[in-house]
Amino acid sequence: MTGLFRSIQESFLDAVRSDYLELAKMAGSEKIYAVALVTDTWIDSVYLGLNTEAAANARMAFYRNKGKTNEEGYRAAVWWAPAEWGYSNDDLTDSKISGINPILRDKGELTHELANEFFEVVLDIFRTLDQEGLFSGNSKERDITLFISISDDERTEAVENHSAKLLNSKNLVEVFLNRYRHA
Repeated sequence: MTGLFRSIQESFLDAVRSDYLELAKMAGSEKIYAVALVTDTWIDSVYLGLNTEAAANARMAFYRNKGKTNEEGYRAAVWWAPAEWGYSNDDLTDSKISGINPILRDKGELTHELANEFFEVVLDIFRTLDQEGLFSGNSKERDITLFISISDDERTEAVENHSAKLLNSKNLVEVFLNRYRHA
């Protein structure tokens, strides 16, 4: 079934573009600093998450109000773990990415080749949208960190780090790679 993700690349690209624009509208004037496409171990689903400084600070305040004392430990998760973020395509009433998930669930056996193809397609989608200026707006240099994540998987940090290195400037990569050291 190799070729599956290449065959849906254009519709996947359009879905990510559409959902990102809707989520950015929801965020309004809040400063977006990170965007991730998140899948699971078996690539049975995908979601788009983004976070803003305001949403991260609000989440930190939530943890402080709950009496969480390890603020530094929570900071890294709140700022860099998509499951903690303020916005995802699940917040949209008409998410286009949600339409991709049935295709992922029906893909059959996940081979190493098919998994590699998925990650290559997602990297291509991020690169295409970045070249279109979707993530940089009117700025000359993008200051939003892009990466791929896998939820609840032992490879999560390695996938995130590798994708961040391929998608971002040296400065953004340096901050990202040190995200748990400088929490």
